[in-house]
Amino acid sequence: MKFNERLKWARENAGFTQQELVDLLPTDENGKPMMSQANLAKMEKNENTVGSNFSYFIAKVCNVSPEWLIFEIGKPEIDVYSVSVNDPEYKVLQVMQQMQPYMKSQAARLLDSLAEPTQEPNGKHNSK
Repeated sequence: MKFNERLKWARENAGFTQQELVDLLPTDENGKPMMSQANLAKMEKNENTVGSNFSYFIAKVCNVSPEWLIFEIGKPEIDVYSVSVNDPEYKVLQVMQQMQPYMKSQAARLLDSLAEPTQEPNGKHNSK
């Protein structure tokens, strides 16, 4: 399978449109996407590799192995969990994408604290 075919497979398998995927990729300091939907479409048609430096991020967002996406090494899947556009996690990714770096680190700490198990009044542990 060629890179462009793996790229399209990864995006479609994750359930993203081209624009949804681009919206989850890194942005510049002004919050503007560093890759356009048109560039992604060209990459999927094997007409352009300008955005190939985003392959690692694309792999992470699509929940596939970067080694598989870039070099076709190993298997595509890395987790049983992926983000769907209908999941709350997708909204979190969108919001964090627009944050300044210092806010992202604060949000990450907050999310880490929310993920810690808590103890209910009855003494039982509860994972959030």
